[in-house]
Amino acid sequence: MVTESPPSFSDAGAELSRVQADRILQTDFGSKVVWRGFQVGCFMCHNGPNSEDASPNRPPVVSNLAVATATGVALPVALGASDAGGSG
Repeated sequence: MVTESPPSFSDAGAELSRVQADRILQTDFGSKVVWRGFQVGCFMCHNGPNSEDASPNRPPVVSNLAVATATGVALPVALGASDAGGSG
């Protein structure tokens, strides 16, 4: 008997739709590169559950960054990122 409610699901995915390892998925909308923790949802490939049009959404572009600090010393890091599709 199940006593818990299932996790909520939306068109953007749910906690159980998180990818467990880096992968390249082959879809009807082309290859999709996903990484551990990526949340799979309808908008990953197309414009939602009621659309057959490919999604214009793209992963963010993030610059590499390297820092060094002594052991046990916290260092704030400002990581730059931008919206590859220009929509956000």
